[in-house]
Amino acid sequence: MEYRKIMIVSMLGRRWLWVVSLTALLILAVAACGSGPTATPEPTATPAPPPTPTPVPPAPTNTPEPEEEPAAMNPLEKLVITPATTGRDLFGVLSEEETACIEAAIGEAFFGMMMDAPLMQATANVGTAAPIFGCIEEDNLILLGVAFMEAQGGGWEESTRQCITEWGREHPDAIFLRLGLSYQGETTIDPSETNEYSIAIYQCKTNEEKRDFTLSLWVGVDRNATATGADIVGLLSEAELACVMEDLSDEEMAAVAAAQPLEAVTIANRVQHCIEPETDVEIFVKGLEWGLGEFSENSKDCLKAFVIENPQYMELVRSGIENMSTMDADEFVAITDAGLGPYGCMTDDEIQRMQMAFNEAVATAAQ
Repeated sequence: MEYRKIMIVSMLGRRWLWVVSLTALLILAVAACGSGPTATPEPTATPAPPPTPTPVPPAPTNTPEPEEEPAAMNPLEKLVITPATTGRDLFGVLSEEETACIEAAIGEAFFGMMMDAPLMQATANVGTAAPIFGCIEEDNLILLGVAFMEAQGGGWEESTRQCITEWGREHPDAIFLRLGLSYQGETTIDPSETNEYSIAIYQCKTNEEKRDFTLSLWVGVDRNATATGADIVGLLSEAELACVMEDLSDEEMAAVAAAQPLEAVTIANRVQHCIEPETDVEIFVKGLEWGLGEFSENSKDCLKAFVIENPQYMELVRSGIENMSTMDADEFVAITDAGLGPYGCMTDDEIQRMQMAFNEAVATAAQ
């Protein structure tokens, strides 16, 4: 009995041990399956701070260059000469040195008289004006010459004045010539070249200004002519004269004989049918000689050829100043521009004499 108890206890002990062992093994197995080696946690990356941008220096600011002060305008550039302009007005825009030189050149008495005298009259005579102009600095003299030319032309557009001023500064002789002065530099410019300058100045003008200038020139040349209508009558043949006298009254014939050449031709225009073409050409050439001086035979032939080739030119001249002054400027210039051609066949002496005569003519017409 005791033995059985022992056997049972022994058996129970072994069975319990087995259960305990099995339980332990199960626990170990579960532990082995349920957990592995503890993973070392990945270190959390600390975000790097964004790089601080290197400041870019601002683009250099272009500092504007200080603007140059515009040169003060020479008061002579805006000088407008009218019949009321006096010497005082001129001296007021010249330098003290120039004014003092003029007073010394013309004398205190004449200087004082000139102060209140109309400038156009005081300088109309080249001999009187030359000492005055000789005291004036070149650019001032050019500007003064342009102002005189504008006054003689009856006024210009602003663009015309600018054009002529620019040309005059490039070619001072063109302006000096119009003032009646010879070239003041070291080299003499031949008359044909100065004539080209004068034509260039003419081309600066509007057609209205060209028309007015041309008529002013013709009137001045006619006033200074050394002949009258009686000299024109003397060029007619007996048959031509008989025809004229038949159509004109004694009063009209007397008016023709006493008139200046251009006026005489205008008065007698209605008897143009009495004049042969050859005589008409002769009257034209002689008329120029009476106003400008004699021409060489070659120059006369050139002028005669011009008249024959341009009959509309003579028709225009005969129509009279009053008619031409109201004529369309474009039409007038289209006819008269042809008259620039004959200059090319004149001698230098003739051109120079003609230029001086033109200066006097324009000055005369402006008075």
